[in-house]
Amino acid sequence: MGIELDGKSWPFSVWSGVLAPEHYAAMDETIWTFLWCIDATTVQTEYPDGERVGFIRGKEPVTLRAIAKETGISKSTVNRHLDLLAEEGYISQEVERSGRVIVVRRSKKLWLRPKNSMGRPPKQMKCPHCGQLVHIPWITR
Repeated sequence: MGIELDGKSWPFSVWSGVLAPEHYAAMDETIWTFLWCIDATTVQTEYPDGERVGFIRGKEPVTLRAIAKETGISKSTVNRHLDLLAEEGYISQEVERSGRVIVVRRSKKLWLRPKNSMGRPPKQMKCPHCGQLVHIPWITR
């Protein structure tokens, strides 16, 4: 029997470079909002200049209220975090009437969605850290 995830939580990848001292100095507490941005990235593409970027929620505008609800961070703090992350070059954002289109700069999200021989995502996979069999609730957002 593997580890059962509760359906409200799932694994996603983060490169360890974000833990470097220069990122701590630049990000401080905005790391929580940045992690939300990485998790919410659903589309990655490469710009003509070679920069790989990730779009949040399939390039759809997202509201501060939605981010605040999902993270438990106040709307004013989410707003401040997004502005600081944009100033530091971690994200870019376009404010629209219905929300913000957020782009993760230098996106390196790995899709933890391996396929079986039938071309479908498996229901379980082996955890690369502990080796236990983990049930994966593939969520399409």
